[in-house]
Amino acid sequence: MPTMDGTVAFECIRGLEVVHRSKPKAKVLMVTGMSEPEMIKGTIRLGTEGYLLKPIDRTLLEARVRNLFNMPLTVDQRGKLASG
Repeated sequence: MPTMDGTVAFECIRGLEVVHRSKPKAKVLMVTGMSEPEMIKGTIRLGTEGYLLKPIDRTLLEARVRNLFNMPLTVDQRGKLASG
């Protein structure tokens, strides 16, 4: 992102929820090209719901989003994930 990184954006989202005294509602799936273990651990500590590395695999993205919203995978999607 041109003006802030994903971690700062996530902290802003959570900050707005605190200011408005709402429970965390935004589900955040972090998407990044950074694969360092400390970066991954950092996003987990912040409370993101998931982490995907670029380039994004469409089938994996769909599976993660469905999981976030408790939507079961279709038979076709399960097959694509299983085949790699």
